[in-house]
Amino acid sequence: MSVEASKSGRSRKTLALWMLFLGMLVLYAWAYSYLGAVLILGKNTDRTGSTQAAFIDAVYRSASVGNHVERPSILGEFTSLLPQYTDGTVDPLFPWLLRKHASQPPDEVFEAGKWMNFILSGCLLLGFALAAARAFSFSGAMAAVLMGGFGVILERSAYFSPDAIYYLLIVLTWLCALSLIRQNHLWLYGTFGVLLGLSYLAKP
Repeated sequence: MSVEASKSGRSRKTLALWMLFLGMLVLYAWAYSYLGAVLILGKNTDRTGSTQAAFIDAVYRSASVGNHVERPSILGEFTSLLPQYTDGTVDPLFPWLLRKHASQPPDEVFEAGKWMNFILSGCLLLGFALAAARAFSFSGAMAAVLMGGFGVILERSAYFSPDAIYYLLIVLTWLCALSLIRQNHLWLYGTFGVLLGLSYLAKP
């Protein structure tokens, strides 16, 4: 009976820690969203910078890939749906994610790209926090998210570039590699490969 009581006590303690951690993540997400909106609306308002302009141009080029082929093959139709346009400097993932905005003028593409980058980076950051808390500790996960999120990711997520997404993909790939050292699950190998591929497509 004492063993069962001990297990029940540990379970309640773990549940309480998870609830506290999730509450802190909610507060973190609010602060991150507020500061990110300030940066997007107040700081990064010029799209003519060399890096951002190159990515905006790549959005239009990515959307036009395959349009000149009158009767593409089945394989050609499938590959045209995947990120593939690159000029050797701009990798294909970020422009591909914004292809649906290619019919809009550059200013609107610029705004849509900043918000997409910010939202996607925030979601990846929260996903990393949950994965790190499960793999390591609550305090370590929160420290990593606070330092990495506010220190590096927040500023880069307000720009029209894949930097923030790339950094987060690399960190998630590293976390997956550490998990593979500890446990040999087949789905982790698939996740590791997908994260490596996305990282490669995000930035050269």
